[in-house]
Amino acid sequence: MSLFSERLKTKLEHLSNREDSDLFYKNRKPLLIEEGFYSVLDAKKNSYLEFQHRLQELVSFKDGLSLALSSMVEVNVAGGILSKSETNKGKELLQKITNSDFVVATGVSEPKWEGQLKNLTSSFDETYKLTGIKSFVTNGTSANTILWVVPYQNKYSVFAVDVYSQEDKIVKEKITTPFASLASHLKIELTNYSLSSSDLVLEDYGKLGIELRLKELFSLVSLLLGFVNLSFSYGFPSEIKQEWESLSLWRDKAAVELTNENFSELLESFFPFPISPLLESLKHFHGLNSVSELVSIHPDYSLFIWEDGFTKYLTKRKNRSPQT
Repeated sequence: MSLFSERLKTKLEHLSNREDSDLFYKNRKPLLIEEGFYSVLDAKKNSYLEFQHRLQELVSFKDGLSLALSSMVEVNVAGGILSKSETNKGKELLQKITNSDFVVATGVSEPKWEGQLKNLTSSFDETYKLTGIKSFVTNGTSANTILWVVPYQNKYSVFAVDVYSQEDKIVKEKITTPFASLASHLKIELTNYSLSSSDLVLEDYGKLGIELRLKELFSLVSLLLGFVNLSFSYGFPSEIKQEWESLSLWRDKAAVELTNENFSELLESFFPFPISPLLESLKHFHGLNSVSELVSIHPDYSLFIWEDGFTKYLTKRKNRSPQT
């Protein structure tokens, strides 16, 4: 049974096929709002398992992987930050992303940061002017606002940057990736961009950052399930079916457990998430020598194989942790 209306699928089919990726997510976001997609950010309506199932199904629609990736990142990261915010700015932005085509992206990674906040070099001067570079901002070219993580008063705080204000202080560079080609990414540099205390969204991003990245990676499990299901819409070969069903059952069980209060600790205990058996079965089915060669079957497999600096940091962190 579908978690989306037939109306959504029809409207997505009729949208422009290869439009400017800057507008791709923004043009489709109102359709997802009509479907109640962003209700996962409402504590009273939150169903984390249903959200994962919706992400998985969304992949099957037209340009679905790009749409699922774009919406997943805004919900998990920007939404995750704004849901924790106690400031007027944070509350205002949360209302906007759940009720309009207003897009909020998040800038964490910087050149040479290697997944560690202590390596961030963005900074304020004494007059609240922000200077820094964010090297990979998903939804960046679609964004109205970017949540900028910056060292501030011995913490890693989050401030809201209006990307349509003070444009003379902003340099943007679009980034393309081999996967989910309609999802937009941006490198952005600010020089003496004026902010104020009213632009503060979150005082301390520190511990939350790990949780949000893990939520992204967990949701990529759902995107992988959806992508493989779409790839074998005619029917699963037996070896792939077994691993797909095993991963799906694990995802569902984990998503239910993640409704507990110790969400962050549980999420980290599950990492690394068990996608390797499914990827290995795909490798064998296609007669490849390594999982990395799956990109020769379809470039979108890169999304599930590629590791950014923060993911590598999480892996090292897990390997250093005492085993229980």
